[in-house]
Amino acid sequence: MSAPSNKETPVERMERLAGVLRSLYALCATWRKWVFWGMLFGFADIALVVAYHYPPGDILLRIRLVSPVVLTFLLLSGGMYMVKRTLGDKFAPG
Repeated sequence: MSAPSNKETPVERMERLAGVLRSLYALCATWRKWVFWGMLFGFADIALVVAYHYPPGDILLRIRLVSPVVLTFLLLSGGMYMVKRTLGDKFAPG
């Protein structure tokens, strides 16, 4: 008895991989939009705290709260860039 032959061609494999990467790109783009607004509100909060002359401890606390949001935004942007670079012109989303 021989095993069924489910070999896919390299082109089919690339198209399947491109579909997965396109989905990942769309997920990152959606998440990045939400993170951007969170980052923007965080910066506005820091600006208000500075404008109303709060103590330095409050300012540092706000900066510590916004830092992970900024890093998440940068990581998502980098991931989107890598997906777009990997897919090339033929398969690139958008």
